[in-house]
Amino acid sequence: MVAGGDCDSEVGVTQDDRQRRVVIESKGRTWGWQWRRNFGSRVSVPISSLLGRIQEEGPGAGLGTEYERTYKEVFLGDGLEFATALKHVHERHQSFALIHYVIPQPAKVKAAEMGIHEQTYWQRRRAMCDALKDVMAV
Repeated sequence: MVAGGDCDSEVGVTQDDRQRRVVIESKGRTWGWQWRRNFGSRVSVPISSLLGRIQEEGPGAGLGTEYERTYKEVFLGDGLEFATALKHVHERHQSFALIHYVIPQPAKVKAAEMGIHEQTYWQRRRAMCDALKDVMAV
């Protein structure tokens, strides 16, 4: 396996699977770009919002605050499709998508910070692609 952005170099992958992964990668990059534009490159889940604060703190949570974030449209187009698909996959794939698409560092650096080998990083990336492939209409 060659370490790279598409993780398609493994033996036995069909051309259709490769094309699906290219589409998923493209939509994931769009989602990551929109995430960074809206929230910066910090990764914190869940996103702090008034609704989240109301759920955690109860009624009146939004009173007396100096700054409230309101979001008209956070994700659009392919980014929205990817964000919607992420809601339907396992949490480990959601977390990995944040790391893979939002944090602007090479995979080798991200793998080291995660405490895993780079090959394991690409295996997790491939597993995320496969999970999203099953959810998305690609």
